Amino acid sequence: MSFLSVHDYAVAVGVEDRAARRHFAKGKYRGHTLPVVAIKGQQGGKGSRVLALRLDAASPELRELLGLCLPALETPFERAVKASVRQEQFDKQDLRREIIDGILATQPRSSERTAAYELTALRSGLAVPTLRKWVGQCEAKGQAALLPKLRSDRGKRRFLITGKWEKGAGLSPETMEKIAARLARRARSMIANDCTSAREVIRLSEFELQRLTAEASSQVPLAQLPALCKLHKKWVAPFERFRLVHIHDKDHKRWQDKNVPRIRRDLHPSAMALLMGDVHYMDILFECENEPVRVRLIAWLDMSSLHAWVTPVFLSKGKGIRQEDVAQSLAQATMCPYGGIPDAYYLDNGSEYAELPRLTSRLGVLANRVGGFGVTLAKAYSPQSKGDIENFFHILQGLYQSLPGYIGGDRTNKKSANKGKVVAPYRGTLAQL
Repeated sequence: MSFLSVHDYAVAVGVEDRAARRHFAKGKYRGHTLPVVAIKGQQGGKGSRVLALRLDAASPELRELLGLCLPALETPFERAVKASVRQEQFDKQDLRREIIDGILATQPRSSERTAAYELTALRSGLAVPTLRKWVGQCEAKGQAALLPKLRSDRGKRRFLITGKWEKGAGLSPETMEKIAARLARRARSMIANDCTSAREVIRLSEFELQRLTAEASSQVPLAQLPALCKLHKKWVAPFERFRLVHIHDKDHKRWQDKNVPRIRRDLHPSAMALLMGDVHYMDILFECENEPVRVRLIAWLDMSSLHAWVTPVFLSKGKGIRQEDVAQSLAQATMCPYGGIPDAYYLDNGSEYAELPRLTSRLGVLANRVGGFGVTLAKAYSPQSKGDIENFFHILQGLYQSLPGYIGGDRTNKKSANKGKVVAPYRGTLAQL
């Protein structure tokens, strides 16, 4: 069995390794199915898996498209696979081949093969007719014949509710369809409105099914209805996706953090072509002359070199970041030997950045630049829209969270050395901090 690595595939197709990995993830290339498998015993790729293209499962058209000078394989597909092939199908194909390897090593219609059938059936727990079927298919059409087919009714309900209820309720098909629709609507409502657990949905739906069955003039005695209307997790599983409705309507922050699709920006090709700015709260408890002092960080991140400039601002009670603080911090970044005047800005949607467009015009005069600078404000209440600088803040937090006085990201649930006591503040000076 031979494989084609990601790099070799990229060379054959004429793309970069990153694009080749995307092809492997999709399992498609120019209308052809890529039989991608995970190499056993190797780790290091995405998800600790090393992916490769299985050549003996590739169609002749795909091998010709890749320009592979390979001999005729012993086990080709009879035709190009039109539907997508799942990894579980290849796993089952390998398992079947491993099971019948000992049988294939014997001569057909011999006593050794008969004994091999009996021994393999005893070890694997499979019936001898099943083994004979697999061996016959493999010898006639090759290993590709061992690839199992997916069920045609995969993902479809075979019963309205449960088979036991449909057979024992004694109701007409039209009545059962109405009851199933009402029960499904009630289950969706419980999950979407209240995020009810699956176990509780099943419990309440069983009582509802008993009531609806009795109201439909079923001849089943009331004492037998609880056993007849028993539900299981497979019935409620299709309704689990409606929890997203509850998250979207009742917990919008969790919806934005976990469920909204993300995009990843590439690094800008030119240095200081795009400068990203934001303000970060430093979770350090600090006191100066017995007065609490809050520490804010004004940060600027070059989206080409990822060089960062950070200006700490110490604020007393009731004070906040001013536009003057932002201007002074930006001046330090632009006048730095490693910085300069950027072409465009991507900023947080805070009031402290309101005067920055007018300030950039002054910087343009200093740089003898004709024309204005591009200033883009990030979406309000959406830290994901400026994820690069938020990741930088996360790295900074990992550095200062070991300092004395760290109170954690949630000020309503502060970290403390002793339960019930206020965390001890940072004892150093402002310069040391």
